[in-house]
Amino acid sequence: MNHTALKGRLLLQKHIIKNVVHKELFYISKATYDRDHILHQILGKAIKILPLICNNQYLLSQCYQLQLHFADVKDLKVDASTFDKLIFDRKSESYKSAIQIAKLFLLNYRPDISSGSSHSIAILFDMNKLWEEYIYRMLQKANDGTLVIYNQRSTKFWNHQSTHRYLKPDIVIEKAVISGEKEFVVIDTKWKNICNQVKNVGMDDLRQMFAYHHYFDAAKCYLLFPGEADLQEGGFANVSYFKKSDLGEKACGIIVSDAWVSNEGTGFLIKEIGVNILRGLGLL
Repeated sequence: MNHTALKGRLLLQKHIIKNVVHKELFYISKATYDRDHILHQILGKAIKILPLICNNQYLLSQCYQLQLHFADVKDLKVDASTFDKLIFDRKSESYKSAIQIAKLFLLNYRPDISSGSSHSIAILFDMNKLWEEYIYRMLQKANDGTLVIYNQRSTKFWNHQSTHRYLKPDIVIEKAVISGEKEFVVIDTKWKNICNQVKNVGMDDLRQMFAYHHYFDAAKCYLLFPGEADLQEGGFANVSYFKKSDLGEKACGIIVSDAWVSNEGTGFLIKEIGVNILRGLGLL
């Protein structure tokens, strides 16, 4: 192209032909950096669909902010061939991981651990959070209307000037009793394999439940683990070391819940898990 400044590479032959009478121009070839290229178009497309499959408010906010950076990027029709044509070089190598994630979303792919010609990335989940959220939703689904079920309720536990520490059990169940008062049951979910042996329950978990008992006025507390269905009742010692005070009757049970069932090598989630838990606790 003709340009008034010499930027880039001078194409001498075409410069002579085009600019014999235009001494002020240079016929050059130069790289132009534009935001609207295929890599940005793919990422912009993926960011647009993320709010449709996400319900986390923080992530939704991040998605909408990112969309502002891709406002001037053209909408691209994406299929498998779009990704087959991509060639990554030194300048575009940093896009590779993001493009692979976008490919999973846009083509509705799922990571597969079996061997094949397509490489995939690892998608990791915090199973503690996933187990907690799953149990909470299943309990809400099983609720017959007589219970109020909270998740992640917090209360102050320790203070020092402007520094605070909080207690936050996973699930608190509120039930009205005959006397007209309210009874509270605390459930803390743990994604741990205790092999259906109560002896494998950690001391830190039990100490945590003891604190929940006092700060949430709980009638009972339970630790909930995945495994073969079982419910064991347990209690905390009610006498202090020097036997000068009665600590009261505080109980902590252990729930081991069937979350899935296997059939011919295929696993299926048990849809009645919420009902089974509430019935086991005598809340339904």
